[in-house]
Amino acid sequence: MNLRRDLEEDRILTLIGPTGSGKTFLIIEEMDKYPIEVISADSRQIYKYMDIGTAKPTLRERKIVPHHLIDVIKPDERFSAFEFYRNTLNIIREIRKSGKIPIIVGGTGLYIRSLQSGLFKMPEIPENIREDIRRKIEKKGVDFAYKELKRVDAETASTVHPNDRQRISRALEVYLSTGIPISEWKKKEHTIPIPLDIYCLKVEKEKLLDR
Repeated sequence: MNLRRDLEEDRILTLIGPTGSGKTFLIIEEMDKYPIEVISADSRQIYKYMDIGTAKPTLRERKIVPHHLIDVIKPDERFSAFEFYRNTLNIIREIRKSGKIPIIVGGTGLYIRSLQSGLFKMPEIPENIREDIRRKIEKKGVDFAYKELKRVDAETASTVHPNDRQRISRALEVYLSTGIPISEWKKKEHTIPIPLDIYCLKVEKEKLLDR
């Protein structure tokens, strides 16, 4: 890792890897050399009370290295990739304003992609539409939902795997809520991509299971 280069080039060092791979340990080691603050990009660590199986940094570790976006919302609250992007951008600005180095640490691919590629702002989805689609998929299967998506938004259907329930559901939610296919929403104004230098920690499977 080259923290000095990332700081000078205005890039954000991003450390990814599976849960328990030692990302926090590595960051604490670097704390002696650089004034680091961590932004968590883990979609589970953001929830309060979800401490088992999420490998959250301990309170002691968070005192050594300040961490952001951990224990932010309750388990029954939603936190979209757009909200992650917006919060992360503000935190990066505040960290840099204080003269410190922001580092993004985590393993949620959607969060990392939201920073790297930018996002379009998703419309609000009424809960009744979300629930109606969920019930139909439970009753009729994801194949039915995929055929419906091909009917209303063939462009999106061509880019989605027929078994990708999450993306199919989201595309149908957007169409049924707004009458506009998600493929058209994606052509609207996007957020600005954030330049990242991404490093991936690899750990042998046996060692990871031991942890």
